Amino acid sequence: MAAALIAALPALAQTGAQRDAVSSKGKPPVRPDVVRPAAPVQPAPAVPKAPVAAVPEGQLQVISPATALYERGELLFRQQSYAAALSEYTDLVKRFPNSPRREEALYRVAECYRLLGREKDAQAAYAYFLQAYPRSLLADNARLRLGNYAYKAGQFDQAVSVLRPLLEGESKAEASLLAAARYLYGLSLLQEGQTAKGRTELEALMKNPEAKLYWPAVAQALAQSYEQSGDRQQALDAWKRTFSLAKDGNVQAMAAARAGWLALQMEQVPDAERYFGRARLLASSGEWRTAANSGLFRIYSQAERHGDLLKLAESEEGKFLESMRPDVLYGVPAARYALGEYGAADQGFQEFLRAYPQHPIAPYAGYQRLVARSQVAPEDLLEDTQAYLTAYPRAPYQPLVFYLRAQALTRAQRYPEAEKIWRDLQGVTGELADKLPADEIQFELARALYEQEKWGAAADAYLKYIADYPESEQLLLARMRAALAFQNNQRPREALRQWELVLTAAPPESEARQSALEQVGLLSQQTGDTKRAVEAFGRLLQEYPQTEIAAIAQFVLGDDAFARRDFAAAEPALLAARKLDAESHYLLATERLALLSFTQEKPEATRRYRAEYDAAAAKDPAAGPLPAALYFWLGRQAAADEQFARAAEYFQLVAAHPEPGDFAVPVWWELAEAQRREGRYAASVESYRRYRQAKPDLADATEVLLALAQAQLGAAAPDDALPLVEKAMVQTPEGEQNARARALLGDIYLARGDFSQAAKVYSTLSLLYEDPQITPRALERAGEAYQRAGQAEKASQAREELRRRYPDYR
Repeated sequence: MAAALIAALPALAQTGAQRDAVSSKGKPPVRPDVVRPAAPVQPAPAVPKAPVAAVPEGQLQVISPATALYERGELLFRQQSYAAALSEYTDLVKRFPNSPRREEALYRVAECYRLLGREKDAQAAYAYFLQAYPRSLLADNARLRLGNYAYKAGQFDQAVSVLRPLLEGESKAEASLLAAARYLYGLSLLQEGQTAKGRTELEALMKNPEAKLYWPAVAQALAQSYEQSGDRQQALDAWKRTFSLAKDGNVQAMAAARAGWLALQMEQVPDAERYFGRARLLASSGEWRTAANSGLFRIYSQAERHGDLLKLAESEEGKFLESMRPDVLYGVPAARYALGEYGAADQGFQEFLRAYPQHPIAPYAGYQRLVARSQVAPEDLLEDTQAYLTAYPRAPYQPLVFYLRAQALTRAQRYPEAEKIWRDLQGVTGELADKLPADEIQFELARALYEQEKWGAAADAYLKYIADYPESEQLLLARMRAALAFQNNQRPREALRQWELVLTAAPPESEARQSALEQVGLLSQQTGDTKRAVEAFGRLLQEYPQTEIAAIAQFVLGDDAFARRDFAAAEPALLAARKLDAESHYLLATERLALLSFTQEKPEATRRYRAEYDAAAAKDPAAGPLPAALYFWLGRQAAADEQFARAAEYFQLVAAHPEPGDFAVPVWWELAEAQRREGRYAASVESYRRYRQAKPDLADATEVLLALAQAQLGAAAPDDALPLVEKAMVQTPEGEQNARARALLGDIYLARGDFSQAAKVYSTLSLLYEDPQITPRALERAGEAYQRAGQAEKASQAREELRRRYPDYR
């Protein structure tokens, strides 16, 4: 076993960093009744380093190879070059098994692995060290390291077995090392379920000055253990110790919050309040402030400290334990109720009853709510009126109770029931009839009809109210409701008439005037009166620029200006419309903007709006493309700017357009040309083919034949291009087109590898045709063809003639 581990050391040094790390599951959390704990803090155990022998100054020493390896390793180790140090120590261990330095080197191997984060290798090395040197002065260090690894991995039984010999024997280890070992040992016993023994170890550690470093974490572990087993007083004492010992603010906050809850459970209220206050000072947020807030709320509620409770609830809204939510939701309105704030109490009780209708305290909360509502507005309570009518079925004031009940039903939005009562009340006669407000009954009847969407009856009821009570303060509202009822009843002209009356009567800068301008504009647009709509929307935007229908108004104004070719006014309005409501107006407004730019022949703006429109239209299945003329024009503009890829994109849009119109045929020529100039020859050939099919009268025109031949040549099909060029030369025996055909013929021969024939064609062309572009190029290509045909002399002659006739040609 020992030999195998030594042999494995070089491999570990090379591959250990690539191995899977040991899964660290952490310690199982201890969960007390009230709040969730944090895991105990584990200070890193302090392990003394091996001593390094010093060489007396002025002496020359001859050292052994093993010692040299060890000292190099020590130097590298002190420089924190752990990988390099590992190599030196490993070399020593392998090569010098009998060296007195081997023991320390083997321990250093384990330390290097640990410091390099290679936990598996470190554990194996520490274990081997213990096997090889069980009585070493460093054996205790190795045991502590192994115990720590086992604890971190959740292997508590292994940690106990590794650490027990260190603690139960007569160890000569330093006190600090023993303290660290006992700390891990005690924690492991607790986690193993050996509670009494673990507590004994940890309590003893609390009395050991050498273990002072571990006291906060030990106190916390003991507190959690006592709390878990229900030993409240001991848990409280331990949490208090944790609070006084801990340096970390979060740990202090946790300890204070837990101590507070334990004190509260034990009815030690002053202590509880004090510790909750300390937890809140230490934790500005997080779970421990939440726990402390909840404890304070419980104290204030039990002591009926209503002002303190409300202040806490308002300043710490939402920062309470979830288990305290019913207490908080009920406690706040209960405090307001006790302070006589009945309106706020009523709202709070409503919220509590909605959230917890089956809560044990819900019946009492409901009673308190009824009392509170009776103080604020008794007529709002349906339960009160029903109780009254049930208790007193023959009371003479039943019509007045029904009047209150109708109001309650209206406020509760139970409009069918309210409508019946309002109609019944209109039939009341006698002395009680004078006590009932007839105008309110008529108005509320109209409202009940309106809320039930009985639009025709509601409009008639509001018009009757307007006719019967022309001086009413509700007149403007009644007319607005009547107008809306007409709108919903699909009677836009009658609605428009009412809105015009509202516009006349509404005060300046009022909401009623804003609504009237909005609806007059919308209804005028709906009924086809664009002029009136534009007028209303113009005034609306001027007086109420923040109106919710600003987008619609801007679009109508922009669309009208566009139709009148007032482009200066149209563009800003359309831009505003799509910015304000992209979902409703972006597509249409962008379409108008694109057409506007197209009409004004602004290529850059047209391109931008076209791109924006197409991107939006792609997400809307119902949206169609912009007019083909626009895409065709953009394609021409791009081709003129020699942006052939962009031109091809636009022409393809025209080719695929559902309504290409007059551009259905010419677009194939333009597309083919753009593709050819772009270098997409195969696509260009197909586009020329489509053009020739669509335009048979020009299918064999010389220009068409030459363009197609050039594309076929670019597509590596010279054999297909040859008959086209020959045909073009026959039907155009002279002139520039003939010269272009000859040049293309030479290119075809050159592509086919017939260099002599290509040179002959180029030379003949240079003699027959004089052109500042075609002729010098022909001479240049002739020289190239002669050269490739192996006729160097003729190649030189062609180049010399090119220099002589066209000295500036490049």
